[in-house]
Amino acid sequence: MTTVFIYGGSGRFKGGEFDWNGPALGTTHEFMLFLAQAGESPLQEVALAQIHRFGFDQVELWEGQKIVVETLNDPKLAAFRKHYEDALSDGSSLAWYP
Repeated sequence: MTTVFIYGGSGRFKGGEFDWNGPALGTTHEFMLFLAQAGESPLQEVALAQIHRFGFDQVELWEGQKIVVETLNDPKLAAFRKHYEDALSDGSSLAWYP
């Protein structure tokens, strides 16, 4: 069964493999990675590899937490629903903060 975990962290954006609306090169930002994975335990190394693919280095990564899907029904968390859905369809999604 596929489960989505969320990994918070921070790092410097250097450019990555994906063509996406990332931050300016060389800037440091906090982010949240939504990662679809098998199992019930966080996969820190897999998450870190995915964050590198998004273009971040010098990463500080916090332990992943399983998303409780029902919480995404809360209107305050509606913005995260798309990231959850993208992780299910594409394997991952990343939100970064200015």
